[in-house]
Amino acid sequence: MKVIGKIWKFLVLLFIILVVAAVLIPYIYEDKIKEALKDSINEYVDAEVDFEDVSLSVFKAFPNIALTISDFEIRGKDQFKDITLVKAADIQLNADLSTVINQDVPLRISSFSIDDADINVIIDKKGRANYDIYESTSSDEEASDFEIQLESYAITNTDISYIDQLGDTRLTITDLNHTGDGNFTSDVFDLNTNTTIEAINMSDGNMPYLSNVSLKGTNKIIVNNTKNTYTFQENEIRLNALDLEIDGAVGLSDDMKVNVKLRAPDASFGEFISLLPSTYKEDVQSLNSKGAVDIQGNIKGIYNADKDRMPAY
Repeated sequence: MKVIGKIWKFLVLLFIILVVAAVLIPYIYEDKIKEALKDSINEYVDAEVDFEDVSLSVFKAFPNIALTISDFEIRGKDQFKDITLVKAADIQLNADLSTVINQDVPLRISSFSIDDADINVIIDKKGRANYDIYESTSSDEEASDFEIQLESYAITNTDISYIDQLGDTRLTITDLNHTGDGNFTSDVFDLNTNTTIEAINMSDGNMPYLSNVSLKGTNKIIVNNTKNTYTFQENEIRLNALDLEIDGAVGLSDDMKVNVKLRAPDASFGEFISLLPSTYKEDVQSLNSKGAVDIQGNIKGIYNADKDRMPAY
């Protein structure tokens, strides 16, 4: 019984030590992480960046350590002055705890999440984009304060606005919730994603293409980092009431090579009508629809905006 009592006391003591360490480590290394974060932002981002606070916690991401940036905001400069590119309530980066303790190695980021964000992308009439904020430096080849070895990510409760003034195109995404996981450092890996969107609106000039279309998707994409190809497998997407199957591949180089097939087998006519913009729905409200349709589509060819090349469909 004495042996059991000693073991129990040891376990209690070990637990107390671990808890105390988990509480103290964030405070001990908080300045190091804050400094690394600010240095990286100032070195590589040509924009006005601001955040309210940075906090650390072992409990949120054990055995990693969680760095949470609160009220993060990026605003443009020059012609995009005072225009917000990104505004997020919380951004969380999960780092390998051993790289926090070891002062001689960069912080190794294994996952990140963005919550309650607004992302506003603008391309002006001269083709200049407000997201073009990366600033190359002479130290690009040198060791960075951060090392990305991504395993998972999440974007939640996020709204996205895309305005292309040059092409007169608009896209809004309301309440995006998206997660992904995979071994991002491998040459070839499976990227598994889940996505829900409350509403998608898209227009080209005065022509609406999508109006308050909801989306749910479960996707598996084979990523080949060596060849820069993305192969779609086991991809199912629901747009409003219409279920779509997607397969094919996209390759990125100087041109974007596209070979993607879309199919909606055994879809009802009513499911297809659910995608029509409100402008056209008024014309078919009095119609009674019955029957099934087999919708198939194929997008194949090369896309290059600079050369005015579009894939066939």
